[in-house]
Amino acid sequence: MALIDVVICEESGDWSALLRRHLPAGAALIQTRHLDELWTCLREAPRAVAAIELRVEHGPEVLECLRRLDRQIPDAVPIVLAHRDVRDWEELCREVGATAFILGLRSIGDVAEIVGGLVRSQTAWSKDTDEQMPLEDRIFANLPWGH
Repeated sequence: MALIDVVICEESGDWSALLRRHLPAGAALIQTRHLDELWTCLREAPRAVAAIELRVEHGPEVLECLRRLDRQIPDAVPIVLAHRDVRDWEELCREVGATAFILGLRSIGDVAEIVGGLVRSQTAWSKDTDEQMPLEDRIFANLPWGH
């Protein structure tokens, strides 16, 4: 079971291929090609990281998606994956809700760091919650057939 879902919306598959190699344990990658698919995934996992590729030809749709995310799925963590030709869009993307603006495929490690931080915080939260459980429940939860 993944602690954090990373839903990546891109046309090429390049970002996903790179990110798959850098994701920390506890994170699951879900790949989509269209913004409509992204919404379907985020309804099922509203606390996911939403990594959205920004291309000039789809800029207005991505900005509207970021606005909607901020209003409709506020627990999602929106990250923009940008190519060098849209570097000037960073401020605008952040204004409408982007948590991070990753510029270029070489910066994919920045996404992995963000996801790693979320996994660590989720693990700490789970541990605190587990310690509050009665002893019998903690034992049962750790048995292979108890999940």
